[in-house]
Amino acid sequence: MSRTATNRSQRTYPISDVLAILQDPSALISLNPLVVSHSLLPPADPTSPSTTWTITDSLKLLGIFNTTTTYTGTFTPSGERAVEVVAHAAAGVVSKARWSVDEDGTVVEEGEIEAPWWLMGYVYGQWKASHALLMERMEERLSARRLENEGSG
Repeated sequence: MSRTATNRSQRTYPISDVLAILQDPSALISLNPLVVSHSLLPPADPTSPSTTWTITDSLKLLGIFNTTTTYTGTFTPSGERAVEVVAHAAAGVVSKARWSVDEDGTVVEEGEIEAPWWLMGYVYGQWKASHALLMERMEERLSARRLENEGSG
């Protein structure tokens, strides 16, 4: 079973500022509110532009129990202004996202979640909420950078 979602930034930003985040997997991972740790894995193919990370999220189950889950996320540059991320988690959950910045400076995330039917509601809800907050955090960082650039220019 799969579901899709798209997130867009509310404002536009300098493309170079957006790319500074999108092309830095650690920076992008750190914006996710569920993430409690992440680390870069050794490259399977040193000639590949992709990087794979181990990521640990903190989750609340049934609104009561706190737990963590660890999964891998592979980040691959896609053209000049995008990155594709594929995450493989437990129970056959796969998250695919394409983060990009369009010509006017809008950040766009197009995502697809694959999960067993009995997990889809929970997984999709967690993904949707955390990625909305991730986008908010990215916009806060981009707005702060814009202010810094205006103040020094």
